[in-house]
Amino acid sequence: MKLRNLFIAALIVAALLLPPLIITQADLGYRLPQTLLKGAKYQTGEVIVKYKPTRKQRLALKKKSKKAVKNTPDFKVIKLSAGESVRAALKKLRKKKTVEYAEPNYLRQITRQFKPNDPWFWPAQWGLYNHGQLVWGSYGVRDADTDLTEAWSIERGTKRRIIVAVIDTGIDTGHPDLVNKLWRNRKEIPHNNKDDDKNGYIDDFYGYNFAGISQNYLDSVYFLGKQVDDLTSTYAYQSITGTGGYLSQLSLRLAKTGRPSGDVRVALRSSLDGAELAAFTIKQWEIGDYSDESSVTTITKNFSSKVKLTDGQTYYLYLSTTAASDSNYYTIGFNSGEATEDTESSSKSFSTKLSDAATDPYVEGKFKYWEGTDWVEGEDLDMFFQTNHTSNPHDDNGHGTHVSGIVGAQTNNNIGVAGACPGARIMSIKAGSSTGIFQSTNVARAIYYAIKNKASIINLSLGGSGQTATERRAIKAAIDAGILVVAAAGNSGDSTIYYPCGYDGVLGVGATTNTDEIASFSTHNSVVDVSAPGRAIISTTPTYNVSFNIYNNYSLGYDFMDGTSMATPFVSGIGAVLKSRRPSLRGRKLGLAIQYISDDLGTKGRDDYYGFGRVNSYKAIRGDRGNPTTPVITSSTHPSQSKTYTKNTVTYNWSAKDRSGIAGYSYVFNQSAGTIPNKTIDARGTSRTFTGVANGRSYLHVRAVDSFGHWGKTSHRSVYIDAYKPRTSAPSASSARFNRQATLSYRVDDPYTSKALVIIKIKYGKSSFLKIFNLGYVPVNQLRGHSFKCDLPAGNYQFLVYATDKSGNKQYNVASNTLSVSW
Repeated sequence: MKLRNLFIAALIVAALLLPPLIITQADLGYRLPQTLLKGAKYQTGEVIVKYKPTRKQRLALKKKSKKAVKNTPDFKVIKLSAGESVRAALKKLRKKKTVEYAEPNYLRQITRQFKPNDPWFWPAQWGLYNHGQLVWGSYGVRDADTDLTEAWSIERGTKRRIIVAVIDTGIDTGHPDLVNKLWRNRKEIPHNNKDDDKNGYIDDFYGYNFAGISQNYLDSVYFLGKQVDDLTSTYAYQSITGTGGYLSQLSLRLAKTGRPSGDVRVALRSSLDGAELAAFTIKQWEIGDYSDESSVTTITKNFSSKVKLTDGQTYYLYLSTTAASDSNYYTIGFNSGEATEDTESSSKSFSTKLSDAATDPYVEGKFKYWEGTDWVEGEDLDMFFQTNHTSNPHDDNGHGTHVSGIVGAQTNNNIGVAGACPGARIMSIKAGSSTGIFQSTNVARAIYYAIKNKASIINLSLGGSGQTATERRAIKAAIDAGILVVAAAGNSGDSTIYYPCGYDGVLGVGATTNTDEIASFSTHNSVVDVSAPGRAIISTTPTYNVSFNIYNNYSLGYDFMDGTSMATPFVSGIGAVLKSRRPSLRGRKLGLAIQYISDDLGTKGRDDYYGFGRVNSYKAIRGDRGNPTTPVITSSTHPSQSKTYTKNTVTYNWSAKDRSGIAGYSYVFNQSAGTIPNKTIDARGTSRTFTGVANGRSYLHVRAVDSFGHWGKTSHRSVYIDAYKPRTSAPSASSARFNRQATLSYRVDDPYTSKALVIIKIKYGKSSFLKIFNLGYVPVNQLRGHSFKCDLPAGNYQFLVYATDKSGNKQYNVASNTLSVSW
């Protein structure tokens, strides 16, 4: 089959960022934009709200384990009343003291692929092995690839099968090149409508679908309950295809002109003239007034009962009203199927014409309306609709299937294509609709799902303008959980920063061609960390019809696409190969190992086009061949190695550097000067406090190991502790005659000093001291005597010996003996 080169149904996302907004809660750690960001799109009819926990909730949370609540979404989606704008709702909510933050439900989209000028096919997975072959009219440059074939000679990702969560438009679970590569939730029994593993998701055997069955692009309206001459339009329906899950909720976009006398009834049927399986009614007063397309409000209702939709079977969402009028009627939001210009955006690339991308994105259903005497099919029309979440991550767009194949299509099976990581397990999490539009809430929910189900890598081949606290917090939770988050930089060809690529800790990916040049569409800016093959990339496509198969002439099963969306899964797949080889690499350290050992192209060092370079899996697998620097050791409590300290609790800090990141440290603390620690990681942190340190000179020996297992040289730092209290003794009594010489014998013992300050005091009975001799610093650990002219009257006296060593430690005991004086 000749593969053809046309691009996927591209979708526009926008969103109006909020009016001036400040969030002061410390846990957000940043300030949201204070001005309107032109062009950012959001879901109308609803807002995201995060409430501050009440005192009762805070007490309840304390009783739960942090692990149990940490990665659970805690935001709420509030549906707005008819006619209420998002802007007005946010202004009202932000004034409430109980609200931590409120923001629009921003929309995300897949990074669009680009159609080449000359669609030629030649066996050409040049991103894996570039031998100069001709691909889409362009000869490649040898070795302008990711060196995966070389890397596979060492590791194919089968040593440990790494889970890669692909958050996208879903996956073709029956694709012959993917069916054996899917992650499976073995604790879940499929299709029993139960949450068997108690993870909060019902029947999530292959992953999950947060977008439901949906077509959420709107560019036009149609009438319901309108009288035109002798024709009435009181009925309309949208057919949908079941995916095996349960339908319980539906969102539609409606508005009204005038005051229609009848309500709108929505029924689910398995045949057009069949009985209602479930239904709900939307009251006239619940629907806002129509002014233009932007006023068509999203209305979400629960069906009267939950209905299981058989996989592959057609169902009908049947809309009806009881009266028709030429001035009082409803409007239904839908996709016209025509090429229209998108609303203006901050990025020029998002204001180009949609071309075929807007044509009938939901191929698995049709919109029809009743025109008085017969049903009329709107060619390429689809009503705006969105169902509840479901378990089946069915790909009704195609983008997610293509991305998944690049990550880990089954390899060496005599069919199709090879994946970057042959051993990877693909966790498919559908967050994008048939139109390729992603709500930021669904992106966040998908990330939390990946965390909860222990993915090691998250692939985000999607993006849009505008930051959200909801997405940022979810991504931070993933990074904190040790997950590598990889995201597409965008296809604008300019320096616009898109999100989620722009969030801290995310590994941003640009796209290269088969000649190692940056693709003309690849976005270039400060958040591009690495680049990877992204032009003329062949991978898996759905084996059933979706929009871009029919209208963009992509082939069923396999075809080429362009975009940073295609470059991103190369990096995710390489990350899986590397982590399979070196499981200790987690999260950011895995990303550092990939980015710092890439092939530096373009301007020397990091630049905004290639990042740190085009990824090289073979170099990453082999490691950087360099050793970490010798650690620098400091002490805040004992800063000098030449001084003597009496405090025997010592705190050390140390640090080392390496291009691939430091995996940990091995250390020994003893009283031997030249110890070399073994090659076992004792600490991943860079600080340690030792208590009860022995007297004398002790040594801390530290060495570092990088992410590839290379050990550096040992650093040694000493500390001298003298907490020993001198022992005094007066071994013999002394006698003397009045006005004759007397000698007082004493001894001071201290193994940790050479001299001590000695004071001898003489007293008679309980009287005060009669004589005090300050002998200064004298040698210790020997018997000594102090002689003086005894001018004391005859009698029996007591002499006492005091000592203080050079560290300031006072005597452990006060030694004493007698002095007898005679006339």
